[in-house]
Parts: sequence; C-alpha cells; structure tokens
Amino acid sequence: MELQQRELRRQLDWLMTFRVVIITTLMASTFVIELMYRPLLSLQSFYLLAVVTYAMTIAYAVMSRTLRAVRPQVYAQMIGDLWVVSGFVYLTGGAESLRHVLWCDIHPEVKGEVYVIETRGELGGG
Repeated sequence: MELQQRELRRQLDWLMTFRVVIITTLMASTFVIELMYRPLLSLQSFYLLAVVTYAMTIAYAVMSRTLRAVRPQVYAQMIGDLWVVSGFVYLTGGAESLRHVLWCDIHPEVKGEVYVIETRGELGGG
C-alpha cells in the first residue's frame, strides 16, 4: 500500500474514533438531560441516532479491514456523517435551531457544505 493511502487510512481510523467519542458524549448528555429535567418530549430519537451512528462506525471499521481501496471508504464516511449531522439538526429543530451551525457553517445563505477530495491520478484528477 502506498504512503498516501496508508495516511488516508490512518486519518479515517482517527475519524472513526472521534465519531465514537462525539456520539457517546451526545448519548451521555441526552441521558443526563432525561434524568435531571424529565422533558415532555421523548428523547428516544437521540438514542436511535446514537445506535445508528455506532452501527455505521462498526460497518466502516469492517470496510477498513476488508476493502483495499480507500477512496470509497472516504466517500461512505462523508455521506454517513452528512446523514448523522442532518438527523441531529432535524431532531433539534431544523433551521430554527442553533445546531444548524454544525450542518452549514460557511454562510447563512448556504444550505449545506460540499466536501472536496483532491485526487492525484486515481480517478483522473490532478
């Protein structure tokens, strides 16, 4: 495996670890809020979001160990993260929520971010 792919795989592994830390923090915060404040609305959707994120991360880890190509894994994780963040924004109130900053932090008129992956010959990019 060439150096660039090994570095990309290392970054993906770090991203998976970071994802687990963030979603565990979200789940713990949800649990504390439920215990302390007993909200009127159910917070089960947040737990479901956490379980889905853990399952996606396990699937990413399996892909990381079984697939040789790194680029499809990058796209899969970016799309998955976009779904998770969109779910979080939706659960917290959509555009009226302060959490929409997670989804779109470039400019208020921009409705989402686009990830750009530079390719170096693999897909014909330069």
